[in-house]
Formats: sequence, C-alpha cells, structure tokens
Amino acid sequence: MLADGIPTYLARSFYALFLTSKVNALLPCVPLAVVSHYAHGGVGGAGWTFTFSLLGIAPLAERLGFVTEVRASHAQLPPAGSTGLAGVPTRPAGLPHPWDATSCRKAAPLT
Repeated sequence: MLADGIPTYLARSFYALFLTSKVNALLPCVPLAVVSHYAHGGVGGAGWTFTFSLLGIAPLAERLGFVTEVRASHAQLPPAGSTGLAGVPTRPAGLPHPWDATSCRKAAPLT
C-alpha cells in the first residue's frame, strides 16, 4: 500500500475518493451554500442557500455510501442492503435471542 511512498498513496486516495464519480462535480456547492448564507446576513438568500445545500449533499451522501461499502469489504461482511446475512452468525450458539419473551424474567408487580 505504501510501497510507492506517502505522496503517491495520498494522490491515489484523493483520486479514488473525489474524482471517480461524476456526481462529485457538485462538491463546490457546499462552500457556495456557506457563502450564500453569510453574503445575505442569513436572510434573503435562503433560496440560494437551500439550493446549494441540496446540490452539495448529494456527493457527500454518495461518498459516505462508497466508504461504507469499502469498510464492509475489508471486514468481510456482505454489502449494505443485501440479504446475504444468512451465513453470518449474530450470536454464539445456544444463547437465546435478546428479545425472546420466553427468556425474559417478569418484573415483580407494583403494589
């Protein structure tokens, strides 16, 4: 991973995070939303602030999904949204399910 050096690694990581998706062209809308908010003193430019914020959040949500999928692949878990959890143990065998009503003790009645 770092065999080529830290600058090469950082450049490759920056490219993978920000330049591999066309939706990332909307990233400049994030600072534009901040500028439009403060340019009008917080009032009067609410429409522009909302528009820039709406356009700017799309690439951030896409990046969050990308990073989540990468983390899941490194943890050897199925991708988010898949139904492939059948082979993944959720708890050690023999333990009751935490929400199983038969395994819960009843509370003493209040008198």
